[in-house]
This record gives sequence, C-alpha cells and structure tokens, in this order.
Amino acid sequence: MPRVLDQVFSFEEMKERWNTDNPNEPYARMGQVPSWYDLNEWIIRVDDNDKTISTTGWNEHPEYIMIGGTKSIKGSAKGHMADLVPYREKKISSDKPQLATFVNEPRWIAASEGIGWKIENKSKELLDSVPENIVKKITEYVESKDVAWGIKPADGIKKWQMVLKKSFTPLNEMEEWMQVFINSIYEMQGKLDRGTGRNWFAITDIIQMVAYMGEGAEHKDIMRKFGEIVEIIETKYKNGKELKEELNKIIQRRKRELYQ
Repeated sequence: MPRVLDQVFSFEEMKERWNTDNPNEPYARMGQVPSWYDLNEWIIRVDDNDKTISTTGWNEHPEYIMIGGTKSIKGSAKGHMADLVPYREKKISSDKPQLATFVNEPRWIAASEGIGWKIENKSKELLDSVPENIVKKITEYVESKDVAWGIKPADGIKKWQMVLKKSFTPLNEMEEWMQVFINSIYEMQGKLDRGTGRNWFAITDIIQMVAYMGEGAEHKDIMRKFGEIVEIIETKYKNGKELKEELNKIIQRRKRELYQ
C-alpha cells in the first residue's frame, strides 16, 4: 500500500531519490522558480516497492509558510493529496498563515476555499498578516502566469482529520477513523483495482475529496462521501456484497489493532 515516508527531505535529497527511482521520468520544475517561492522541506510518497511516486514541499518563514503543489509520477496509484496533505499539516506550524498558488479553474478554487483557503476574497486584515513585500511579489507573479493565489489564515488551520466529532463507529476522532477506513480500503486494493481501474479511480478520487473538505465540512457530508465509496463497492462490482462484507471485517480488525 502506498505510504508517506516518515522523513523530511531537502530539495536536493528529494530530487536525487526521485531521479534514482524514476530514471525515465526525472524530476523537473515547470519554469524558473522565484527565490521567494523556493521550497526547502519535502515529503515523499512511495509505492509498495518503496519507489517514489509523488512529493510536495514547503518553506517555513518567520511570519508565514509557503506551500507548494503536488507532483506525481504518471500512472501511479492515486491518493497523493489524501496521503501527503495530512502528513504535511503535522509537520508545519499552525500559528502562521500559509501561502500558495492555484490553478485558475473554478472547481479547484472552490475545493481549496472549502478547506479554508481565501483566494477570491482576501480581506485587508488577512493581507496584512503577510509581509507587504511578499504580497507584492506573489501578486505580480500570478498576474504574469495567469494563476490564482490564496492565504490560509493561521487561526483557521486545523488538522482536517479532526472535523468529525463522532462517527457511526466507536471511533470518535477523524484521525483515527480515516486511518482505519482508508487503510482498510487500500488493503483491498488488489480486489478493487481491477479491469480498467475505473471504479478504483472513482474510490480514490472520493478519498482525495474528503481530504480537501477540511475544517468547514459537516459530519453528514464526510459520512456521505464514505457512503459513496461503500456504494461503489457494493453496486459496481459483481461480487459487491461479498466485498462490502470483507471491508467491514477489515475495518473491525483494524479498529481492534488500533487500541491494542
């Protein structure tokens, strides 16, 4: 099952590992990166063979944190953001605003604003929380690249795993529930990722969507997404009922293991 390595790499360390693992797809940045957007801390997601399949980085400054996007290997297992973002949030400070650029598309902007980013409507107070020279530089940059940018307020940053106050299982915290549910799904990947892989892609897309929903999400909305995954398993596979029963058994086992 893909996992995030428990290590923070420098850019050169990340690039060296990426290129060693993927000689046919070497790491390359898209154009010249401005010095103020240089990222010096990176995390890596690997596949079952410990081969690098995706990465993301950040740079923590005294007054703010610059956040980078996610780069992945073509055709690699989905779920990159679902795995990388929670791990990154554990590593960075929660008392500083985060800055990032975004693809200038409505659906991506809406998804990002849904997890606390302020992109289209940044208040003066929010802009004042970031050094003026950085606001000027990033504004000029996005105008030249036709992309968007946003700020995630320091007081709005919370682990997205904690959005649930309760669950339909005995698990009461999102971090624990996600650990059990998602790991159970990936344990079944060999049985779910079959044929064209269309159903598996749909499942991992929902997992990523849950990761993006973040603090503002309501309990019922999160659980509805989990329900959609179960519905795909039950209705889109010929042996769906058996797979659903197996998933439930894996979840119960992982719950017991969690508290051993």
